[in-house]
Amino acid sequence: MSTPPQAHRSPRWPHRLASAHRLRSPLFPPTRRAARLARSPDTTAPRRRSRQRLRLPTRPPRRGRRTTRPRARQHRTPRSAQRRHQLVPLRIRLPHPPRPRRSAVLPRTSPRRRPASRPHLHRSSARRLRALPQAPRVSRLPRRHAPLRRRLQTLVLSNQLAPLHLTHQINLNRLPLFPAPSLRLSTFTLHPSLFIPPLLSILIPAYNAAPWIDTTLRSALAQTWPNTELIVVDDGSTDTTLALANAFASAHSAASIRVVTQPNRGASAARNHALRLARGDYIQFLDADDWIAPDKITIQLDRLIPLGPRALASASWVRVDREFLHNGEPSTRSSITFPQPPPPNARDLTGIEFLQLNFETISMMHPAAWLAPRALLDAAGPWDESLSLNDDGEYFARVALASTGIVFCPDARSFYRSNLSGSLSRRKDPRALASLHRSVELTLSHLLAADSSPRSTAAAAFAWKWAAFELYPSSPDLSRDAERRSLALGGSPRPFPASGRFQLLSQLLGWRLARRLTA
Repeated sequence: MSTPPQAHRSPRWPHRLASAHRLRSPLFPPTRRAARLARSPDTTAPRRRSRQRLRLPTRPPRRGRRTTRPRARQHRTPRSAQRRHQLVPLRIRLPHPPRPRRSAVLPRTSPRRRPASRPHLHRSSARRLRALPQAPRVSRLPRRHAPLRRRLQTLVLSNQLAPLHLTHQINLNRLPLFPAPSLRLSTFTLHPSLFIPPLLSILIPAYNAAPWIDTTLRSALAQTWPNTELIVVDDGSTDTTLALANAFASAHSAASIRVVTQPNRGASAARNHALRLARGDYIQFLDADDWIAPDKITIQLDRLIPLGPRALASASWVRVDREFLHNGEPSTRSSITFPQPPPPNARDLTGIEFLQLNFETISMMHPAAWLAPRALLDAAGPWDESLSLNDDGEYFARVALASTGIVFCPDARSFYRSNLSGSLSRRKDPRALASLHRSVELTLSHLLAADSSPRSTAAAAFAWKWAAFELYPSSPDLSRDAERRSLALGGSPRPFPASGRFQLLSQLLGWRLARRLTA
């Protein structure tokens, strides 16, 4: 490049030419004006305009300095200082990585101070700032949940608090306690004064249950779940059931036991009355002649709580026909053998699959085996008070169909007394048989409305065939109606659920005569 004539040189041109290598810095690429000036150094411009157009930063900024110089100060700066700073008059504040945030749930054990090992990120060069890794963001509760955050900070101080002696630890991730879904906590051992478990209501309808009410109440009171309430509804008993229940509540005044009475209106009406009085988030129905194992509710809630308010839990159950006691308490495992293999519905199922298996295998689940959230029961509706026999089958069919799924808890155990004198399940009067026919009709209508697949249709046809068998010979008209409904759905080639003697006689004499002979 030739040297321009001396007459056309600017007084500051040698300084610009000597500093031209700065304009080729990869950190601050040259502008169009700077590139043109480097190619044609003989091009001159007014002194003030050239200073304004060549304001390019060439060195990293310092924290805490102003981003621009005041215009008035530029005019008062000596010319030598202007020449020295004419290429670097601007101070640019580069963004620095955010500081790592303290976790929202960890308690602050000491005053906030900067760790000695933390590098001074904001004083490094621009190239180093870009090369440093970004600090990960930590999920934390929004500001509007500050009271909940303070509660959680106190909640997890497990090392400074006495442990809660439960049968198992409680996983905070699986509790519906935290509104922020992004919050993830570990498993802690909680202090009993800080963690309030959901309230569980045990509802006990009782009618002339004096021989068994004490055992039932003791099994309900022995539950290991720490927050429970007992509600006993006496349905107009004519024996000492009400007096025994009141005496039990007086003897255990520290527990939350409530005993009420009503005129005799049936078991469904008593359960609806108890459900209206219940304050719990979860509901356990327990008949006055049944009992449950001490850890039954705790085991079921451990699986039920993480699944939300629309899940349903079932348990293992067994029939007993006499009183099993061990040291004055109802026996739970040693004296009673549970069926092996377990019934077909003893596994995790959807509501539709549960009803299909029940009708295909003529199996059942008695009321004490269930445990349901209150929100699910409210969605399913109340008990049908017009039903007496099989009212629980119709009710829990609605609950199962309204649920998001049924979880089976094999270690949770309940005990169902059967073959008792005066038991509702043994009644064969016209009102009870009409209730059976109506309950089957309602249950199958719920199933077919939710699922009209060939499997559901075949299960409904066999259910009507079983109903015809159960209703004969006590109610021939209802039996013929059930058989007609079964044929309308396509019939069922499966044999009647009866003994081998009945099957042999039915092939020779027909199923109705065989039923009369074997009834």
